[in-house]
Amino acid sequence: MKVNYIFLFTLLIAFTIATANSIPEPQTRGMMCTWCETFVKDLEVELNKNEGTVEQAAERACDKACKNHPTMDVICKKVIEFSLDPLIKAMENHETPKVACRQIDLC
Repeated sequence: MKVNYIFLFTLLIAFTIATANSIPEPQTRGMMCTWCETFVKDLEVELNKNEGTVEQAAERACDKACKNHPTMDVICKKVIEFSLDPLIKAMENHETPKVACRQIDLC
């Protein structure tokens, strides 16, 4: 009887290992990361226009990145409120949008 449990346990372990290698890796970049990268790219474009303040450029970038999606617009406003300075610093340091978004924990 004990041998059967050991055999079943061994079989279960072998099956788990075999199937674990065939399961695809989860997508590491989620929706927020993709959105953030788009926002940073749009922000760079808006800042290069030299029209208005940094905050106004960020608002315009939000409008572009959110495309009038109410939920994303709220999130974008919070990103501006809490993370605009680190994003600007990342851009000044010539970081990629992905790196900038990682620095504010959106990637």
